[in-house]
Amino acid sequence: MAEQYLYAVVLGLLLGVLLDFFRFFRLLFNDRFFFDFFYWIISAVCVFCYLIIFNNGEIRILIILVIFSSVAFYALTFAKLTENIQKLITGKIRKWSKNCFKKVKKVLKSMYNIYYNNKVKFRNVKTTENKGEVYDRKEKQKK
Repeated sequence: MAEQYLYAVVLGLLLGVLLDFFRFFRLLFNDRFFFDFFYWIISAVCVFCYLIIFNNGEIRILIILVIFSSVAFYALTFAKLTENIQKLITGKIRKWSKNCFKKVKKVLKSMYNIYYNNKVKFRNVKTTENKGEVYDRKEKQKK
């Protein structure tokens, strides 16, 4: 019986670590609903598998309370320590990705300008096949 409670505490702490992991992505992508929903699906599956393995599928309220209390213990102690570090890292990642996006946008814009300017510049210029001379269509229309 003590083994079941020990594994329940371990499962609760692992679910707390998983919650911390999803909080990092929640901060990074500003999408609270998707990551919270995904966390609760994963945690429900983990608790269900735990109950199947250790209790033969019997739901005991004490086991559920031990799991939730160990998640709360993790959230109130270790998660508070890592929250500031996660905010710092996500801020740096956002700043870095913003700079990368600006550079990619600048390169794409310059490629577009090169293509567009060459297309406009050489649209009116043609070569004659016989002599290899270059002439402007507008000058020919004047003659």
